[in-house]
Amino acid sequence: MSVAEGRTAFFQYVESGDGFYRDGSFVQHTNIAYVGTYGNVLLGDVGFLLALLAGSPWQVTDPNLNVVLDAVAASFAPFVTNGRMMDCVRGRAIARDYESDHIDGHGTIASVLTLAAGAPAAYAATFRSLAKGWILRDTALPYLANAALPDLGLAKQVLADQTVVAAPEPSDHRQFSYQDRIVHRRPDWSFSIGLSSARTARYEAGNAENLHGWYLGDGPTYVYDGDLTQYSDGFWPTVNAYRLAGTTVQTTVRTRADENGWVSPAGLNSWVGGATDGQVGAVGMDLRSYDSALTAKKSWFCLNDAVVCLGAGISRTGAQPVRVESTVDNRNLHAAGSNRLLVDGRERAAQWGEPESIAHVGWAHLDGICDTPSGRAPPFTRSGKNGRRPGGILIRARTPPAARLPSRAGTRRCGLTTGVDPANASYVYTLIPGATVAQTIRWSALMPAVVAANTVTVQAIRQPWQGLLMANFWAAGSVDRLVSSGPASVVLRRTGSTLEGRGV
Repeated sequence: MSVAEGRTAFFQYVESGDGFYRDGSFVQHTNIAYVGTYGNVLLGDVGFLLALLAGSPWQVTDPNLNVVLDAVAASFAPFVTNGRMMDCVRGRAIARDYESDHIDGHGTIASVLTLAAGAPAAYAATFRSLAKGWILRDTALPYLANAALPDLGLAKQVLADQTVVAAPEPSDHRQFSYQDRIVHRRPDWSFSIGLSSARTARYEAGNAENLHGWYLGDGPTYVYDGDLTQYSDGFWPTVNAYRLAGTTVQTTVRTRADENGWVSPAGLNSWVGGATDGQVGAVGMDLRSYDSALTAKKSWFCLNDAVVCLGAGISRTGAQPVRVESTVDNRNLHAAGSNRLLVDGRERAAQWGEPESIAHVGWAHLDGICDTPSGRAPPFTRSGKNGRRPGGILIRARTPPAARLPSRAGTRRCGLTTGVDPANASYVYTLIPGATVAQTIRWSALMPAVVAANTVTVQAIRQPWQGLLMANFWAAGSVDRLVSSGPASVVLRRTGSTLEGRGV
């Protein structure tokens, strides 16, 4: 059996619309990054058909079957961390109380193991290795305790097979241009960014789901570390939708999406993307808000042990004055909610309520969850706490009331305020996932990554001890003897007398 030719046939690569792309992107609904849900369904169905029809007259013989087989490593695996599917590719499913990142990660595991049963030997070995690693590392929601009976048998088989070596968490950097997603992976943590452009939607709301998803394509950042339930323990009904980590947002009151309608507005950002050498990466977004009132140049420079975040040219014009905020991080405090927040060595109170403004912050550390040291004393700094929301917020209208009112979750936010209707404001901060207090202080004191430029022309950092220079040029300019004749993203690394570069 072979698949008929067609624009959306899944045994071929596409260059627009739905399907698999050569860079690993997977798009559904025309412009949504959706490998975490719709991709799971497709992968599971293909695996079932391969196994069912193997050895029969209807065995799948399409010469381009490798498009789907290669997608396991190229499209799915980059977004599965410790058994969880990253939220930046789950679309409106983040609003479902019954479908967490663990559940969708488990769906990928089941699909991969099913696919392995009918795949060529080389592919099957890779699939089982990946699945075994994901199963063993998801200790927050054990796969075996939740798997369906057929999937349970395949999982127990691979876990018992001593010849199958569990694949570890990777260490790499991936840019997915056609779906505007970036993933930076390290063995102990992972970092991803959700972007948007004319290619991709800012968010999707439909089927009465994801009613407050306005800023999911405006650069929200996700840190996956030792807290395996950061985004699954009541996070999305609890977090302030205007204060997603990584975003720069005007606090104009938005209207939630129509429960009975469908929206997937394309991004207005004129340029998003970046350059990578496979291990580190420069990422940029020429931000333009949904109403074009707010503009900014934003960059993320992903290093071996940290992510340096720059903002420049943050400006807003509008009929009514509005405050603009950039959020450093927004972490789940779970039931206890007592994690210690240190700011420049001083403990800040953990009570819930209005944010506390602190001027001239050097570093901040949230105990046991995430570490967010700032750059050297930005001119506007704010660290605050989001109150618990015992009633939750309505992000999925068809959720039963008892299920949509999380009372155990709360979030704690560290952010920067750029004031009311800023003109050419800027920020600098660094995320160091998993750092101890001592490591945070050391980074803040030594600044191993130096900001070389942070303007509307060029944003750049250098890391001398790594021989590394990374830059996003928004126009013709220069930095540290690196000259660009126009917009470009560049990664340069000097090793001895050798200079290697990547750029777009």
